[in-house]
Amino acid sequence: MARLTEFEHKGKIGYKNENKQIIFEPQFDSGCHSFGSDNWGELAYGRVMKHNKWGIIREDGTIVVPLEYDDATVLFDGLFAIKKAAKDKL
Repeated sequence: MARLTEFEHKGKIGYKNENKQIIFEPQFDSGCHSFGSDNWGELAYGRVMKHNKWGIIREDGTIVVPLEYDDATVLFDGLFAIKKAAKDKL
């Protein structure tokens, strides 16, 4: 599968494939510049941010980890490290 290329439109980041087909419409505030693949080189993942929350996208157009975390990192083989801050208790 081809790796995605980041592009910007009206201050938002989106991703296109090698045929210039838009896979993710410009909607992200921040994102990855390159996608990391699993050990088999089949799938590639990247982290993106929207409204100060991070998630993970896959190059086939799937949001793998919803954009609701304080941090998200691609590790390897479809594994991710995610962090959600604890709410303050009164």
